Amino acid sequence: SGYPPFYNPNMGLLFKQILTADYTFEMDCWNTVSPKAKDLVSKLLVVEPEKRLTAKQALEHPWLLEKSKSFIAVHEKAHLKRDLQMIRSIKQRSSEVNEQMNADAEKILEKKSSSSGGSQHPHTFSKHSLTKASVCECCAKPVWGPANPALQCKVCKCIVHKKCKGDVKSSCRK
Repeated sequence: SGYPPFYNPNMGLLFKQILTADYTFEMDCWNTVSPKAKDLVSKLLVVEPEKRLTAKQALEHPWLLEKSKSFIAVHEKAHLKRDLQMIRSIKQRSSEVNEQMNADAEKILEKKSSSSGGSQHPHTFSKHSLTKASVCECCAKPVWGPANPALQCKVCKCIVHKKCKGDVKSSCRK
């Protein structure tokens, strides 16, 4: 309730009530408090320590157990909801990356199959740090991260796996 079970406008009498555990739950503010909660308060407000609930016993009181189960259930539900949102976000981002990589792969395959126009030069590759997922010009597989080091042609800017460098057949079309 937020209010103590002891009340007396006279401070001397109030302290006497506290020292003798002379209390009631009769004030209006206690009307909304459950019987189990009042039972816990009553078992904690015992003058003789050997008759009073220990901390362990208080934590095992039915009212606290009931409250902790509902608290845990609410928390678990909130965490599950957050985790589900995170999974959906990751799936969405993964789908977007896959779409981009598929589009890049199609461009590469189109470029390979189309007739070459203009002047052609040999590729001049150098190490390249990717800022987004890309597709290898040679094998059309994803190029991303330390497991798939990338090389980029200085002339045409195509990207290849380091391991595919020797397999690049076409010349630069610039």
